[in-house]
Amino acid sequence: SGKSSLCMAALRELRPLAGSVKTLVRPSHADGQMRIAYLSQSPWIIAGTVLENILFGEPYDPVWFTKVVEACALAADLAALPHAERTFIGERGITLSGGQRARVALARAVYMRADLYILDDPLSAVDPRVARHLFEQVLCGVLDDRPRILVTHQLQFVRHCDRVLVLENGRVAALDRPDVVLSTSSKTSPMTDDGNSSDGKHTSTGFLAELREYAYLPDDVDIDLESGAPNIAAKRTCLDEEEESYAEAAADDDSGTVEPVAASEEDQAYGQTPLSTYWRFFRFGAAAPVVILMMLLMVAGQGVMVYSDWWLAQWTNTPAAQQTDWYRGHVYIALVAVTFALSLSRASVFFWLMLNASRWAFRSMLQTILMVPIQFFHTNPHGRVLNRFSKDQSNVDELLPMTFFDAAQCMFIVVGAIVIVCIVNPYVAITLPVILGGFLILRWLYMNASRQVKRIESVTRSPVYSQLSETLYGLVTVRAHNMQTRFWDRFAAAQNTNASAFFAFLGCARWVGFRLDMCSSAFLIITAFASVAMRDTQQASLVGLSLSYVLQLIDMLQWAVRQSIEVEMQFISVERIIAYTKLESEPPRHTDTKPPANWPDCGAIEFRDMSLTYPGTSSPVLKNITLSINPGEKIGVVGRTGAGKSSLLTALFRLTESSPTGCIVIDGIPISNLGVHDLRSRLAIIPQAPVLFKGSLRFNLDPFQEYSDVELWQALQSAELKESVERMPHKLDTEVAENGRNFSAGEQQLISLCRAILRNARVVVMDEATANVDLATDRRIQRAIREQFHDATVLTIAHRLDTVV
Repeated sequence: SGKSSLCMAALRELRPLAGSVKTLVRPSHADGQMRIAYLSQSPWIIAGTVLENILFGEPYDPVWFTKVVEACALAADLAALPHAERTFIGERGITLSGGQRARVALARAVYMRADLYILDDPLSAVDPRVARHLFEQVLCGVLDDRPRILVTHQLQFVRHCDRVLVLENGRVAALDRPDVVLSTSSKTSPMTDDGNSSDGKHTSTGFLAELREYAYLPDDVDIDLESGAPNIAAKRTCLDEEEESYAEAAADDDSGTVEPVAASEEDQAYGQTPLSTYWRFFRFGAAAPVVILMMLLMVAGQGVMVYSDWWLAQWTNTPAAQQTDWYRGHVYIALVAVTFALSLSRASVFFWLMLNASRWAFRSMLQTILMVPIQFFHTNPHGRVLNRFSKDQSNVDELLPMTFFDAAQCMFIVVGAIVIVCIVNPYVAITLPVILGGFLILRWLYMNASRQVKRIESVTRSPVYSQLSETLYGLVTVRAHNMQTRFWDRFAAAQNTNASAFFAFLGCARWVGFRLDMCSSAFLIITAFASVAMRDTQQASLVGLSLSYVLQLIDMLQWAVRQSIEVEMQFISVERIIAYTKLESEPPRHTDTKPPANWPDCGAIEFRDMSLTYPGTSSPVLKNITLSINPGEKIGVVGRTGAGKSSLLTALFRLTESSPTGCIVIDGIPISNLGVHDLRSRLAIIPQAPVLFKGSLRFNLDPFQEYSDVELWQALQSAELKESVERMPHKLDTEVAENGRNFSAGEQQLISLCRAILRNARVVVMDEATANVDLATDRRIQRAIREQFHDATVLTIAHRLDTVV
């Protein structure tokens, strides 16, 4: 209907096509700037502690902080965390429940003491009791003296507002005091072309009828959306008593709170890259015989090239009469042809092997990441994973093949030059141990320093990606809170740390380069003086050959050393990629136990003394649950925020393994005996936060192209989304923006519902699927569930009783 768009317009994030937006609020701060606090519909949490999320750059005031925490019903949750407000809650607050994230984000908005509050549906993610607590203690309590814009689907709170704005289809349906808007005897006014009533009053609509029907129900009454009849959950008690019971419940039952795990430090190897890493990388590309063949081609190619130069020098020493002998010319031509053929062959085999190894290393890493337990993403920021798939993979794809080939070729040229010089003038070999010793010492010093500097540079690059991704995701909140400078400074600090490591790496290269030049020059002087001293016993052509090789050696030796070190630096990326191929995997996708083709055909579910403990924690989240669900039953799973409702889904889909083995049985088959793909592909889920991928609507409905267009349109019609899609210019080929941002929250949920309808599963799980949608969309989803999954077993996880009663 345009509620969130109205908030964006007030924040200047959307430019009006006509008219203007003015904010007539007097700033209350000494700097004279108006401060706006914004809470998005999907709470935005930064990677850090609870304290850092609430303060959000503001100075710490312990008295005000305690008051805000109590008003936002966070005191009991913080007491249950291992380090209270200083507990790390992961990227996007992944270790918190949905309700806890919403209250932390609300606390952040309240703490900043803004002049204007724009709150986009902050009560949808919490249960009715907590919602009333937040409304009375926050909106009508600590923020009582501040202007507040509240977007909500909780219609029972509308009558407590100062004014009510009703939007329908992007137009103003009503704007007045609650008693006027909710009055059934109020007269309506005709609509003008711009969607407003001609006299500025409201217009009677279908939604207004629903609003008037539900708004005067008690705050703790839930609504049966199908029948429209209220369900009295509990009589309204004194707020103080309810707060006390809420606090006691939170203190007594902390089993639903996942013990947060601090962000793990990124693994950083030390010392020299082992030869096993090189061998394993090449083995990604081909079998061992092919790798050995490539090595032989490298040696043979350089050997023939050096021998052709030696043959040419010997040819020039022959008498003039014999220099025209075709035999020597034919041999030289043959050597050149063989050199060319071997050079082409070794380059082709080498680059094919490198690119093939890179391709299969990437596939192995991707396959491993797709199969890691979900806990991996709780403790590893997205930027860390993106770093491996972007910069590290780019190094292996684009830089490593050419650098490795260049280093290998240079090394063979250096060895060939040293052999030629020693053959021509054996006395030069006496100085080789000293010269080579100096080279090796310099290389060892540079290698030890630059290797660790390169690893530090790789590790410090991950926060750059993480902070960029995090800031872009919450850019509206950052702008609304006027925190652009703070986040710019954070990004600049991360970028500077990474740039410092890269600058140190370049400094190491300059340091070793100068000293390698000095060693090469010393070798040239020794060779030249030795040739002059032995001039009576040496052939001029061979002396010229040796000196030409030494002149090449001055640049080539330094370049070979630097390129060899660069190869090892770039093999750090290979090392990091291979480390991700060794991550612990979740249970296999397929096992020897194959379910029947129509499994589950009934949908009977049985929990047998099931317990669930998250990895890295000591106390179980779910304890000794024994439950039998008959085929076709509709089960409501309710409980307070953080009680462990979603953990039941985690166990059912085996995102985390429950105990004991075989404790969950579906249609007579223990799910622990099945492969995770065989299990998950037979179940359907409608999550609280649906995931839409960038691509077409058709791809989002049917990513594996398993259904015809007729089936897709039938699913859209069942979800009451067909008319909306038909109005789109490209219909099923309509482009979906990243994260589905060009669809409303309700439309995203309906698309998720379409996926479940297409799968036609006998077991369907709804994880608070209607928490963030309006009553009309909630009603459509509930009606579709009843009609499309009439014979299916449905588990509805919710904190709003109207969803399950």
